Amino acid sequence: GYYSYHFYSCGPIAISNAIIEYNKKTGIVNKRALNAKDISIQIQNNSNFWRNIAVLINKNAAGITCPHEIVRVCKDNGYNIVE
Repeated sequence: GYYSYHFYSCGPIAISNAIIEYNKKTGIVNKRALNAKDISIQIQNNSNFWRNIAVLINKNAAGITCPHEIVRVCKDNGYNIVE
């Protein structure tokens, strides 16, 4: 199952907004837009051991998105993050 609390937490929303803005600025047209829920599902499909442990302590931990998860979901969708 999925943590539905994560679907619309700040991480997936920020990634979705960043991709939308990047696409607008660069003229990229996606056949299917990535919304926050889709991004959250991609992140959760790759699992995060620490989030699963943290949720046992506090249910709000389900909303956490770790930096490596942001990088991975961007790469999986054809975007590279550079410093």
